[in-house]
Amino acid sequence: MRAIELAALTGKQYEALRLVYFDDLSQTQAGAALGITQQAVDYAINAAVNKIVDIYYYWASHGEGYGTTKGAI
Repeated sequence: MRAIELAALTGKQYEALRLVYFDDLSQTQAGAALGITQQAVDYAINAAVNKIVDIYYYWASHGEGYGTTKGAI
């Protein structure tokens, strides 16, 4: 959860991510809840994931216990 907190997600990105991955809604259901299209939910989730990935890459590049190669622990 720390990476999500540090990723500076927009409200819409956070809510789309929460509804789909934590509340287990489909993207269509999440879109209805947010008043946006399924495509907008998909875009928000992809943007959020990219920001979170950037946090993990930062941690890995600074030796903070995260590897960037497949199978790294």
